[in-house]
Amino acid sequence: DQNVRRFHIAMQQIPLVCVVECIGDRGHNATGWEAYFALPIVIYFFTYGGLFYDLLIAPLLLIKKTRFIGFLLTMFFHLTNYYLFNIGIFPWFMMATTPHLL
Repeated sequence: DQNVRRFHIAMQQIPLVCVVECIGDRGHNATGWEAYFALPIVIYFFTYGGLFYDLLIAPLLLIKKTRFIGFLLTMFFHLTNYYLFNIGIFPWFMMATTPHLL
């Protein structure tokens, strides 16, 4: 039981450690929107939001009744990636090709 408890606590801290390592000193000297991304609640929101998105998007897109919701979530996901990360044309390419896969 003690090992399971330690593992559970460690798994809860991984998102914070990863983001703090990525942000570095920017979290302490952040201004504007960057300061919000250093908040633990925002880190948890994006970490677990991404996890739930990855788990649920396939069923949402496969079921005809929920396909439109899945499409909107996919567009939101790619727009968020475009504005938060510098990954080039990839989000726009994926937004352009997603309707062809439906």
